[in-house]
Amino acid sequence: MQRLRQISSHLYPLAGVAALQEKRPDDVVVTMAIRSPLTKAKRGALKDALQVTSLR
Repeated sequence: MQRLRQISSHLYPLAGVAALQEKRPDDVVVTMAIRSPLTKAKRGALKDALQVTSLR
C-alpha cells in the first residue's frame, strides 16, 4: 500500500499549500540552533557568521 502511494505521489504531485502541509518520514525539524565555541570569541573564523548561515 505504501509503495502504491509513493508511485501515485510521483505521478500526481500535490500542489500549493497541500504539498507544504504533507507530513513525510524524511522531514527535518530544527528545534534549537546555537553557535558552538569552536573558535575564539570575536576573533575566530566564525566571528562574521550569521546564525542563519549555520542552519544551511
